[in-house]
Amino acid sequence: MKDGKCPKCGGTKIFKRERSSQYALNIEKNWTPTTYFDTYICRNCRYMEFYFSEHEKSKSYWEKLIDA
Repeated sequence: MKDGKCPKCGGTKIFKRERSSQYALNIEKNWTPTTYFDTYICRNCRYMEFYFSEHEKSKSYWEKLIDA
């Protein structure tokens, strides 16, 4: 989807929203308000993909989780 083409239907009308999701389910099944994702949506088939955002709060949370 990041290349502008939907992997499911081949559509090229892709919408992107940066840092759209502020919550994520971590490995302990708790919701974490410091994780951000970039969201891509296909206008044709409504397929969505989420990618981890390089937002500073997101990076610091995941670094702590890995170091734990």
